[in-house]
Amino acid sequence: AFITTMSTSHQFALYSLQSLSFASGLAEDDEAQEAEFRLTLVHHRVQSGELEAELRLFITRRLAKGMAFDGSGSVTVFDAKSSTMCYYCWLRLEETTASTESTRKISVKDVKPDGFVVCFLSSTDDSLDLFCSELDTYCGRLRHLFLTERGNALSEGTKQLLSSWYDSNVLYVCRCVGKLRDRLPSVIYASLMGIPVDISGGSRRDEDDITRFVDNCSVSALLQDKHEVNVDGLVSPATSLLVDVTGQEASNSPKRLTITVSESAFEVSSNETNKFCEDWTARMLGEEEESKPSYLRQVLENFKLKVIQDLNTLKRLMKQAEMDHYALYRSFAFLRDCGNASPLLRLGRQESQAPSAVDARAILELLYEHMQTEGIIL
Repeated sequence: AFITTMSTSHQFALYSLQSLSFASGLAEDDEAQEAEFRLTLVHHRVQSGELEAELRLFITRRLAKGMAFDGSGSVTVFDAKSSTMCYYCWLRLEETTASTESTRKISVKDVKPDGFVVCFLSSTDDSLDLFCSELDTYCGRLRHLFLTERGNALSEGTKQLLSSWYDSNVLYVCRCVGKLRDRLPSVIYASLMGIPVDISGGSRRDEDDITRFVDNCSVSALLQDKHEVNVDGLVSPATSLLVDVTGQEASNSPKRLTITVSESAFEVSSNETNKFCEDWTARMLGEEEESKPSYLRQVLENFKLKVIQDLNTLKRLMKQAEMDHYALYRSFAFLRDCGNASPLLRLGRQESQAPSAVDARAILELLYEHMQTEGIIL
């Protein structure tokens, strides 16, 4: 049933997708395309019936053009006049391994597209494109529920999950920044250093918030283009969060960071950080900034891009240092001045594991030993 107290700017619609006929390669004619399948409204909270009808036609046309991939959502302008953005995600209801690359790349035009289409609507000010990774993971969790409930009416739990999409996947960043505050640099530093994070106390929502936040402070997805989730679409709260390292490195790490959840704050067990993390988190703290999830998420993305840029600079200097001793000094000076030496050295080691990278590893060890001698890193 439509709830009149809902926010008109954060809406959703769930459609079942049924193929009427299937042939590889859809027709060019719009009417022929739209006749290939049928969208049926299952559950929604959309402002009006007219808006829902427009949304259904909008999604139908995009699907007919093959503009959807299984489990990988897209964000596009739905209504320019009202500044409304739409995230939509097609979910095939088949028992597949969601983390495999082949599954993620299946287009709606390549297979029989029976399943569901999840649509989330929000203002353009919310910049939903910044939250695609969170929303994709959330839809993975919905897929699991749809598979469990196949053939039955949606459970109240599934309906609640749909209703809370914005709170869970967008506002979490505001809650984490607001509750961490001056502990924020230590959490971001732990992510860069691959320090496993444990959560003590708190609700499932607190655990999910911290999981999402720590995961999105990590640069692993940018370096490896790889993101694994469990069957629920989330890192299991019963296990440690290994958000930025391989399992082997994490298991050998003597350090752990514990985040203790209380009603008003998240406390952390270590204050270890660096100037780089402190400078970036200063941009996120402030009464006005903390209430803008899209701004906070953009700061995190810019922070990760800066880490990657600095890593590329270090790798270029190291390559020159293989034949130029002055470039070795420039590498040291860069690490000394950037304020982020330990994480960059760690990432550099990860990037130089190939058998052919003997010289790079030797240079990294020289840099590491010299920076320890100078007291720049511990």
